[in-house]
Amino acid sequence: KKIIESIQPDYIYLTFPTQVDVLTKKLKGKVLYDCMDNNTAFTSNVKEREKLKKKEKRLIDAANNVLVSSEYLKRLIVGRYQADGSKISLIRNAFDGNILKNVKDKSIGNTFKMAYIGTISTWFDWETMITVLKKMPSVEIHLYGPIDRAVNLPKNERILYHGTVEHDKIYDAIKDKDCLIMPFVINEIINAVDPVKIYEYINFNKDIIMCYYDEVRRFDNYVYFYKSADEFINAIESVKKNKSIKYNREQRESFLNSNNWCSRVKQIEKILEE
Repeated sequence: KKIIESIQPDYIYLTFPTQVDVLTKKLKGKVLYDCMDNNTAFTSNVKEREKLKKKEKRLIDAANNVLVSSEYLKRLIVGRYQADGSKISLIRNAFDGNILKNVKDKSIGNTFKMAYIGTISTWFDWETMITVLKKMPSVEIHLYGPIDRAVNLPKNERILYHGTVEHDKIYDAIKDKDCLIMPFVINEIINAVDPVKIYEYINFNKDIIMCYYDEVRRFDNYVYFYKSADEFINAIESVKKNKSIKYNREQRESFLNSNNWCSRVKQIEKILEE
């Protein structure tokens, strides 16, 4: 608070409800709240959740602009806090890094290898994955990333855990896999997510199978959606049947170039200027 009062920033950019406590009446600059998740959904403790809601309302009321990463979050904030929708701007997640040039073409062997990259947490859809493995004996699931303490990996010889891989070595780890997957249980956290994972998956030039929810409709040209284990199996059969991946290299590069962080920063700069 003392630093903020002494330097009097033109803008103060906050990213979590509890940060509202740094604001003081002496602050003359503009306040931006960058809301990337349904923050209150991460705790099941009712008292903690209500406390966080009160702080988030204070922050939203104090903010000159609120940035959200999904349409769902905008609707949630307007409904939950009776916020002014005109001060809420949609700034989606984006691709970060270099577009890979030497990516492999599609080639499927006798064993169908699926890979998941990212944190393995409580929202991972194990039920669907186990059903798929039971019904499709030629399928393997390869997991790359940290495991939350609350998660116990099912014991199955066709679920292979490879641990955490350095970011610049991920492609080498998955280049021989047949598709990339995002198998999540749809809940109030996932419904609000614009999955940065899919931006990264597209860069790897692989077929993608992911859970369907309203926010991800716009990825339709790039992924195979599923809502049940049977639909997941159908998606695998489609990947195996089609000789090429769902999107071509031109579509891939166009998507990544128009959805990078440089383009998102320009959106934020425009909001600051206004």
